[in-house]
Amino acid sequence: MQIAAIRHKGDQSAIRDKAELDDYIRRIGLVDLAMEANVTDLNVALQVLKQKHLAEQNQLAADRNELLVRVQAYVQLHRDELLNGKAKTLRLNFGKAGWRKQKTVIDDFPKKSTPEMDELCKQILAVLRMQQPPIGYGEEEFEKIQAAFAEVSIVTEHAVQKTQLTSVPDEGLFLVGLSRNVPDDEFFVEPDREKLRETAQPEVA
Repeated sequence: MQIAAIRHKGDQSAIRDKAELDDYIRRIGLVDLAMEANVTDLNVALQVLKQKHLAEQNQLAADRNELLVRVQAYVQLHRDELLNGKAKTLRLNFGKAGWRKQKTVIDDFPKKSTPEMDELCKQILAVLRMQQPPIGYGEEEFEKIQAAFAEVSIVTEHAVQKTQLTSVPDEGLFLVGLSRNVPDDEFFVEPDREKLRETAQPEVA
């Protein structure tokens, strides 16, 4: 609906009678319909634009992953030569690549409001109540474990936050039936964006 067809440019005179009043109401209704149609058109256009850019983003992500796989394969094959056997990061003109440590993860952590979570809370409280270190634990080592568990908040519904157990040593996690998984170092590539901006546009394909 063309809004130009609804407007009466330069017509600023007062309404003169009921018929003209009705006409103004009609024109207001036409504007309302035009606004609704415009919103619909806008939503459709935005959806089309969103899908277009999502498709482009997915393709870019696939292209990047393919490049990353090739870079990792080359660095892995020539690791001793490129990293001198000890270093984990290779620095080049347009960025760096290598391996970096990932965050450790506590395995088999129970879900909230489950018997397993309730049992975990009981075991943590039992460790905190121990007066003597268990067999195989030194006194100083066990004091550190108890101090770490003392920082863990056990809420009223008997649940603990996984993130609060990150400071508990592996030996302490063992006492309550948990273990810590140490993932392999993660391969990464980090291009030098500033240098790329100073030169030409980077080629994706």
